[in-house]
Amino acid sequence: MEHVFLQVDVHFQGMFARNPIHYTGGITQRFSDIDFAGMDKDGCVAFIERFIGEKCEKLYYCQPDINFPKGLTLICNDPDYYDFIAIAYECGVILPMYVDHFRNSNIHEWLDEHKYEFVGNIEEEVLDGAGLVKNYFNKIYICFASVKEGWRGGCRSIINLDGCFLKRFCQGELLYAVGRDANNRIFPIAWAVVCVENKENWKWFIETLSEDFQCWNDGQGLVLISDQHKVVKEVYLAAKHRQCARHIYANFRKRFSGAKFQNLFWKASKATTEAHFNVVMKEIGKLNLEAVVHLMDRDPKTWSLAFFRVHNSCQSVENGFSESFNNVLLDARKKPIISILEDILIYVMQRMVTMKLTGQGWNRYSVCRNIRILLNMLQNEQRHWQVISCGWMKFEARKMDEAFIVHVEKKGMQLQGMET
Repeated sequence: MEHVFLQVDVHFQGMFARNPIHYTGGITQRFSDIDFAGMDKDGCVAFIERFIGEKCEKLYYCQPDINFPKGLTLICNDPDYYDFIAIAYECGVILPMYVDHFRNSNIHEWLDEHKYEFVGNIEEEVLDGAGLVKNYFNKIYICFASVKEGWRGGCRSIINLDGCFLKRFCQGELLYAVGRDANNRIFPIAWAVVCVENKENWKWFIETLSEDFQCWNDGQGLVLISDQHKVVKEVYLAAKHRQCARHIYANFRKRFSGAKFQNLFWKASKATTEAHFNVVMKEIGKLNLEAVVHLMDRDPKTWSLAFFRVHNSCQSVENGFSESFNNVLLDARKKPIISILEDILIYVMQRMVTMKLTGQGWNRYSVCRNIRILLNMLQNEQRHWQVISCGWMKFEARKMDEAFIVHVEKKGMQLQGMET
């Protein structure tokens, strides 16, 4: 005789919440070809943990003749599990099982506190074909108060925005904002999990970030590096927006490939003066005028160092910090949502503590290590420059065929009659 398998809906990756009691933020997987009757309690838990890739602290099922959450029954041992099997065969219905990933939650205490309050409550509710309410995860934004204080007190006014896909169980997108600390190192600011990467979710994330950091001056003095140019401009009207030069080049080389175009593009993106930028663009024009038109249409003020404001103290033309944060999360992105958020939490905490201990080992008035390395490099380079005083706080700096007029009071310089 053919063996009849139970049909079980396993709810996992979510959590039990109260006021009112409900299971939120989870995923449901139906099993109709697994021999649950051939397992004991520990075998069932082990199977579920292997499938979801996450620890199962407690396992519940809901009795078919009692509504949720009154019908929730904890499977503590083998007799409880065999009762679950017997009820499933006797009733012939699809029984729901709920995985509790948190050790300290006590559903029965919550039920005693709210004997007359049993209504499901989730932000997004959808009716399925049978008229039953199914709850779906929508999105979540996370930023810690200590991180906000650290960014305001000791980081550069630069935010890198980027996103990456979630893999395996979770089909969604992780959006995140990353800053730079005083040592020019990565400083995770905020992150969010959304169902899909689109303009609406990006706008929600950036608006939430703006409100969280109380950027009421339309982002005045702030620099954002991302590919979401239109969305950033809608939220931060006064902020400066930069595009990632690596992404600009990725599109550029689809039409204009070759080592010459590659070298000239990066020379243009890292040119320190507008005059130098124009010289490089002329060289590109000699190879192909359409290449110049293509790059100028991408607004060089957002991807070339020649047009960046000096006081922002950041020479980066790429969104490399976001890519670094993405690489840290490669393994975490394969896990369920709760595990992803836990891994990010642990990474941020450990990084903040490590950076704090490193900074405490420095002299109070010393320059940060990475900045000191940069200053030493500039000190070595300045040996090749000749500085001639012109009077009235003006100087001319010369090196081989290059010459600059430096205005100390204006904090600017001139090359070939073009001011920068």
